[in-house]
Amino acid sequence: MLSFYDFISTEINPLNNNIAIIDSQQIEYTYTQLYYKIQELEEELSALGLTSGNTLILKTDKTFHSTALLLCCIKMGIIYIPVDVNSPEERLEKIIDSSQANAIFNPDHSIRIISSKKQMPDPEAVCVLYTSGSTGVPKGVIISSSGLMAFTDWAIREFRVNADDTLTAYASFHFDLSTFDLFAGLTSGATVWLIDQALGSNFRLLGELIPQIKPTIWYATPTVYSLLIQYGNLSDSYCPRLALFAGEVFPMTSLNALRKKWPSATYYNLYGPTETNVCTFYKLPAEIEDTRTEPYPIGSACPYVNSRISPENELLISGKTVMIGYLNNESETTKRLIIENGIRWYKTGDTVAQKGTQLIYKGRTDRMVKRRGYRIEPGEIENMLIRHPQIDQVAVLSTRKNSETLIIVYYSGTKQSPIQLSTYCSRNLLNYMIPDRFIFTEKIPVNQNGKIDYHQLMTNFNEYE
Repeated sequence: MLSFYDFISTEINPLNNNIAIIDSQQIEYTYTQLYYKIQELEEELSALGLTSGNTLILKTDKTFHSTALLLCCIKMGIIYIPVDVNSPEERLEKIIDSSQANAIFNPDHSIRIISSKKQMPDPEAVCVLYTSGSTGVPKGVIISSSGLMAFTDWAIREFRVNADDTLTAYASFHFDLSTFDLFAGLTSGATVWLIDQALGSNFRLLGELIPQIKPTIWYATPTVYSLLIQYGNLSDSYCPRLALFAGEVFPMTSLNALRKKWPSATYYNLYGPTETNVCTFYKLPAEIEDTRTEPYPIGSACPYVNSRISPENELLISGKTVMIGYLNNESETTKRLIIENGIRWYKTGDTVAQKGTQLIYKGRTDRMVKRRGYRIEPGEIENMLIRHPQIDQVAVLSTRKNSETLIIVYYSGTKQSPIQLSTYCSRNLLNYMIPDRFIFTEKIPVNQNGKIDYHQLMTNFNEYE
């Protein structure tokens, strides 16, 4: 049986002098250099006693060295666990305790051995991606080799990734979007442009570098694209062939602004939680009417999965890319993975509606708010407000005050009066759903994954109050 490393490494050989990696300092590395770096790191890890079935935490930003180490882990059967290089020590300790990792790779390239115990969570395990847990303890999603292989193979074929392409690796290694950048890019012999955290947060500099690097394929969250439009001063002389987005709803005002800058690009909306990787996709039409306010569907199921909608309108996914489970967390695994007629289904926590052959994203079950006896989905309010022609981004929060549920809206774009926005909402929402506060901000904060940082907004609101 073909291993995942054998599948992704055909271009990584001593005779391939094509550019594999461009780092954030614009230093280029060939596939030949990548091949020998992986060999060098394999000797280093072996000398430390690390072998197949061990787990290695990668506390690192995106560099040539860390990319080679990640690939080396896959080659050796070591399960890699990427974490944010700026992870607070408290969170890192929780991940160490949860994962029972054998070693940690630090930003200075040193490796600290923690334990010699082998876990072998599953012979198919390749990596563990940690997501936020509702209890405050991060959950480690175990990703399988067969799942990554199915996704990578489909992505290369669907998006026609080839050796002439340059892909932007904007997403951090601990974010599942990075699996497309790395594996589809390197498997097809393309060039991968590593955008580290410093460059990724400097949209002015990023905008200056884009015409030099000329990436042909972008994959990022809508929030990242919105910030790139706002601060990147995008050149009219550059346009990628593909612009892929995922992670959240793309406001039509921002999407239209991007399409004016990149008119000839082909756009795809990709959907999927970390636990399934990409499981649905939708190719946007070549032309978008200027009057459209409704966000586009999340599409239909990828060929390696099946989807169905529960009686509660929750999207369930089964198939090759569904996670093995949560590392050392059987109770959470049982909550999210259900077995029916021998088939494992993952409960996404996302509510959807079916429209023809397409799925329409509605919101999150775990953000549900109850007010005046009614259940309210903040995502529904967000989806309505991003249609407002003067709003670029929006985030809806809820909190309790004096035994009452308050609904708070943060938005960016052109400042509106609270009365104007309240009137707009009254025309489009049921009375009990109308927000209590509208707060204008120049910029909606984002987390390291490029998604709206609701936690930071809630902190801001509490301080504001």
